[in-house]
Formats: sequence, structure tokens, C-alpha cells
Amino acid sequence: MATKQRSTYQTDRPLHPGPFLEWELQARHLLQRDLAGGMGVRPREISDVVRAKRPVTAAFAAGLERALGIPAQVWLRLQATHDATVARLTEGGGPTPA
Repeated sequence: MATKQRSTYQTDRPLHPGPFLEWELQARHLLQRDLAGGMGVRPREISDVVRAKRPVTAAFAAGLERALGIPAQVWLRLQATHDATVARLTEGGGPTPA
């Protein structure tokens, strides 16, 4: 009987881009409010993304690219991976993501 192999890129834990943004800010010694000012958004928007309460949209990713120099595609791929993991876990009857 053949067994189904999982891709090495799949995870059972949805990894939101927020923690990656938080790590990047810490590494650069930047405050969320400073990033918000550089992006022209409210500090609450940065906080919501960092806390995984808001998704990274294309417009937000473009702002991150301008402010941090990290390509928007990186942030969008992180968000897409998160969304796909949530969908897979939800549809597959796995644990409901937090």
C-alpha cells in the first residue's frame, strides 16, 4: 500500500508573517511606531500584523518593502503559506488554528 508523503515545506502549525516582522524589527532595533511612521500607517496596523490579528495584504507588503527593503513577495509568500496551512488544517479536520 502506498503511503502519502507530505512535502517538506508543509507544517501543522500556521506560521503567520507577524512573528517574522517582529524579529526583523528587533534585529534592526526599530519600534513598531517608527515602522508605522515610515510606512504611513497607524501603529495599530503594525501591532495587529505582529500579533497575527491582521493579514499582510499586497499594499501592506509593498509598504514593508519600501520601509525595510525586504521584497513584498517575501511577505506575500509568508502570508500565502500561512493561509494555505490554515485551509489545509481546517478542511482536513485537523486542529483549529488559533
